[in-house]
Amino acid sequence: MAAGGDPTRDALDILRAVMIEPVKLRPRQTPDEVTQAAASRFADLARSMQDRGHEPKAVAHFLNRVLFCLFAEDVGLLPRRLMTDLIDSR
Repeated sequence: MAAGGDPTRDALDILRAVMIEPVKLRPRQTPDEVTQAAASRFADLARSMQDRGHEPKAVAHFLNRVLFCLFAEDVGLLPRRLMTDLIDSR
């Protein structure tokens, strides 16, 4: 089921799945798996920054700010995709 095409077609695909194949609508990962993967990536990033000579406390402070900004983007406190695009461009 592809998203992002024709909104009417997407809605019909979802409705069809609800009625015929509800398993298609299940997320591929549980919230715990998503959290674990994100924590692992942040830990890798922290180790990488520390390996390049950055102080652990400064790394933790910086990554906390990045995480907050990503949260703020998700809940609409920052413009949509502001942090995501900034990170992607670096």
